[in-house]
Amino acid sequence: MFAWLLGEGAALGLAGGVIGVIVGHALAWGALALLGGDLGAGYFSGVRPDLQFQPLMTAVYVALGVIAGLAGAWLPAREAATVSPAQALKAGDEASLFEGHGHPLAGLGVLLASIPACRISPIDGLPVGGYLAVALLLAGVFSCCR
Repeated sequence: MFAWLLGEGAALGLAGGVIGVIVGHALAWGALALLGGDLGAGYFSGVRPDLQFQPLMTAVYVALGVIAGLAGAWLPAREAATVSPAQALKAGDEASLFEGHGHPLAGLGVLLASIPACRISPIDGLPVGGYLAVALLLAGVFSCCR
């Protein structure tokens, strides 16, 4: 059951990663075609930049989608693997399956940790601190509200 649910999460992450890459590339192409390389500011009116497709970076983004799918499926898969099939199939008992899993103080700590994460300087132009802050915000909200 655990492996099956993780496989399902990976498949959903793969589909989301592929769709995300296609939509992102299409939006970037549309923005360049419509607005130009300076996004409509008019600084480089005579320059028409070409959109560069990078297979390695595309593969990295798709792999990140698979990792996100696995990460999102891990906890539900772990919980489903610990529940007896009779209890899982019993109608109206789903609320008792997930009791006692919220940690509001830990969630608050994770939320507060997102504040200093915003101060992390970009690494090679990549806003790693911003990405980390968003991940911490999401994790903290889910941990507090569960």
